[in-house]
Amino acid sequence: MKSIKSILSYTNKLFIQKNTSQIHNSLINTSLKSFSTIRLKTHNGVLQFTHNEINPDAKLKNYLSKNWVLLKNSYKYNKISKDSNYSNDENEKTLVSGIGKLTQVDFERFAVKTGLGLSNSENVYIVDGVFKGKKVRFVAENPEDIARLNSIPEEQGNFDDAEILVLVNNIENKDKRFILFDKSRKIVLTNSQSVEKIKNVLVDLSA
Repeated sequence: MKSIKSILSYTNKLFIQKNTSQIHNSLINTSLKSFSTIRLKTHNGVLQFTHNEINPDAKLKNYLSKNWVLLKNSYKYNKISKDSNYSNDENEKTLVSGIGKLTQVDFERFAVKTGLGLSNSENVYIVDGVFKGKKVRFVAENPEDIARLNSIPEEQGNFDDAEILVLVNNIENKDKRFILFDKSRKIVLTNSQSVEKIKNVLVDLSA
């Protein structure tokens, strides 16, 4: 009798373990399905995780969402040619100001307004490039603006996160050109049409 109880107890234990394992695996597959495909392999009792088909723009959107831009509409990533036409105003009168001269509150106000404008734009252009050894991400709503910025990097880039972020603000008065920056956070807000002036700020941020 004791042996029969032992067999039944062992069988029940295996049944519970098997079903618990199936439920656990089902929950894993259900909860992670929207983010990625994950294959679980066993090798000497060790689980190995292999990420497959991860959403290619999830990290890009996550990075921008932390910097005031919530992409709602279509966007183009690294789709602007180096040969695209743009204006370059070398004699532009530009307000160049970093945190210190500019208050943190004013910078945040401009940043929020810039992010809102980009978020609601019909198209958003994003270009990644390397400048002075730093990974720089440029974001604009206008193809001419992004073409101007795309002339700055020394080489094209393709990365998840950037070390410097440049947001083009065309929401404010276009008659007043500015380059506002936060050196500690490596963020630039601008509506400048001067490649040289933008470059100078990026050189300073890259140091």
